[in-house]
Amino acid sequence: MHHIIDHWFWFLITMACVVWYSTITIYVAIRGVFDIKHMLTRLSDKQSQDVNSDNNNVKL
Repeated sequence: MHHIIDHWFWFLITMACVVWYSTITIYVAIRGVFDIKHMLTRLSDKQSQDVNSDNNNVKL
């Protein structure tokens, strides 16, 4: 603990970097989950539209 008091500036800089890095990592992870969900929804909608259009074009 005595070393932290002696080097308070570097301790604050290190903690600020750790907090910044953690915040960015969590933000990117959350945005990634939403982007993947959105992508999967669009792919599912596109696939169902393709199946419906194929069924409409079937000649009997």
